[in-house]
Amino acid sequence: MNEKSDATVDLANADNFPFWSHDRIRFADLDLNGHVNNISFGVYCETGRVEFRESLTERSKPGDKTDFVVVKVTLTYLRQGYYPGNVEIGTRVLKLGNSSCTIGQGIFCDGVCIGTGETIWVYTDTAKGKSLPMPDNMRDLLTPFMRGQDA
Repeated sequence: MNEKSDATVDLANADNFPFWSHDRIRFADLDLNGHVNNISFGVYCETGRVEFRESLTERSKPGDKTDFVVVKVTLTYLRQGYYPGNVEIGTRVLKLGNSSCTIGQGIFCDGVCIGTGETIWVYTDTAKGKSLPMPDNMRDLLTPFMRGQDA
């Protein structure tokens, strides 16, 4: 098995992210208390995750037979976010398995981490709905985003 892991990284530390995306806090992102709603944290992570994936290779198209599929998302809420504002989403690779990749993310407002997320992707034959070993070329694209690892 071709597994690498960096599970000890602090996702609340902005210095630990080699890839950055940006989003804005929308009025619609707020809950009744005027804070960023919990579900919006997931949307911000999705923004970062999609931009990260699209930076690696050409965007998948309907009918493509293989790609990563999200199988698990875990969010940790650290602080409240407020409207109006902007968020910066840091993204890095935490773990590369045989067919899976764990992405770690931090969500920052004005330099302060308000939440973190981890997503497990599985490389999949989308037509059959079955996992596949990750191709070496994809592994080679992801490895540099495991800052601190011997790539």
